Amino acid sequence: MNPTDELTLKYEAYLKNGNSVFAVTLSTYVQSEWFARKHMHSYWRNHFIYRVLKQLSYKLKAKLDHDYVIERSPEGHYHFHGLLALPASSSGQIWNCGSLRKPLDLALKSLGHCGRHRMFKVNDFLIEPITNVAAWAIYSTKSPDSISWE
Repeated sequence: MNPTDELTLKYEAYLKNGNSVFAVTLSTYVQSEWFARKHMHSYWRNHFIYRVLKQLSYKLKAKLDHDYVIERSPEGHYHFHGLLALPASSSGQIWNCGSLRKPLDLALKSLGHCGRHRMFKVNDFLIEPITNVAAWAIYSTKSPDSISWE
């Protein structure tokens, strides 16, 4: 099964079971394929997901599921497309009143700086609820330049 079909099947099942699904885009200025392969996978888990989990209650942390694709834009910058799923009753910890919750927004804005433990920065991000998983999965995996997905 190809990545598009796997993502669609998995996250449509989350929606059917009453969970919330969020689309994620993290933009970077990374242009080196070698650098992207070496550092971007750990960035997703150790920096992005870490900050998302910090905003969730203890019981909810184990219920968060996520996947991502690293893709190269036409301008030559590598970026993330991802999906987050969690119980709908707890989606207010990420999205509330039509926007990203302020504490999460501020936590993610801190990714705009490099540091000793963060090799590159995310210059822009977008997280929003989605209902059409298939369209997002196709969009996320459209490029033949995708490095990989998890």
